[in-house]
Order: sequence, then structure tokens, then C-alpha cells
Amino acid sequence: MAECALQLPGVSSFYAVALFTVPELATLVDILVTVKGFGTVTAYVLVIADSLTLAFKSSPWTFLRSRFWVISLSYLIIGPLSYFPSLDSLKFSSALSVVMVFVLTLMIIVYAMHAKNSIFDPCPVTHTASPDEMVCSADSVVFAGKASSFLRAFPIFLFGFTCQQNAFTVVNELKDPTRRRLNSIFITSIASSWAVNMVVGICGYATFGAMTHSDILKNYPGKNT
Repeated sequence: MAECALQLPGVSSFYAVALFTVPELATLVDILVTVKGFGTVTAYVLVIADSLTLAFKSSPWTFLRSRFWVISLSYLIIGPLSYFPSLDSLKFSSALSVVMVFVLTLMIIVYAMHAKNSIFDPCPVTHTASPDEMVCSADSVVFAGKASSFLRAFPIFLFGFTCQQNAFTVVNELKDPTRRRLNSIFITSIASSWAVNMVVGICGYATFGAMTHSDILKNYPGKNT
């Protein structure tokens, strides 16, 4: 996509590429990209809702325990941000997001190296814990063995690398967008995403084994989430 963007005159986009190659399908391409983007945002918002409703479980603000209100508030916050004209306009919120990703990654690493009954014990046992709450980890499964299990997990893996739609925007906004600079940006971005996903996946699975949720934050004690 970056190569296409470099070859196109003017501002590049999915629509511009489609208009140049298959003009009769340009509108369909725009619709598919819109649906894909909406689906990605919706998935992120659902993860936010799962985490925040758990974090605010004991909050006096009862509306924050409702997925409906958390999702609605998330869209109210995300909506205006999506109308900024460039990626550069999002540099502060993007920097904050990167910081939070590394904080969460560090937290997962610390929990994986926990000491029993310490503050970072991912499976704290209290006198009020139910039998289900007392068991929060299980033996690791090296290979699921079922194709259906693999197919369910594969989209989660791909989700960590769903950033290709930004290639055109990066080319449009980058000063002196040479192939060498673009390759450096894309390799660094994908490599760092791969590293974070691998660390989170390995440490999380080492902590909870076969009981690891698709949203790993749901595995940790509610008061710490």
C-alpha cells in the first residue's frame, strides 16, 4: 500500500488507489474500509467496556457499572477525535496510549513473576472468596488440537496488527516519504507490536494457563484492574 501511495499523484487513499485501478469498484472499496474501521473501533470499545465495568464494580457511580453507559461515553470521547484532519493532531492522545500500553505490559510481567500472597499475587485467596474465585489458573495447553479453537484464536492474533489502513495517511503526512523512511517506520511499528504481543501473551499464559481470557485484564483481581 505504501508503494501504491508513493506512485499516486496527490493525496493517496484506498479510494484513490481503487479509482486508479478498478474505478467501477471504488465506492465498494470505500464502503468496505468504513465497515472494517467501524468493526475495529467497536471491538476496542467492547474491551474498554469489559475493563471499566470491572474496575468500577465498587464505584458509587452506578452508571459506570453498566456496559451501555460505558460504551456510550466511549463513543462520545472517541467520536470527536476521529474528526481531526491528521494523525499529527492525535500525537498527545497517541503518546498517552503508548504509555498506557507499556504500563499494562509491565503490570502483566510483574504479575507473572509474582510472589505467593504478595500484593501482585494474581490469585489472591480471601475468606470471602468463592470456590470459583479461588481457582484462577490451570495447566497450560501447548496445542489446542482442534481447528475450531485455532480459528477462534487467530483473529485475536491478527487484531494486534490491524494498522495497515494507516499506511496512506502516514505517506501523506510524512516529510520526505522515501521508501527507506517508510520501511523503517513500518518495520519498527510492526516489530514493536509483535514484541508487546509476545510478552503479554507469554507472561499472561504463564500466569493463568488454559484459563486465560481473550481480554487478559479480566483475569486479574478486580481491585487491581
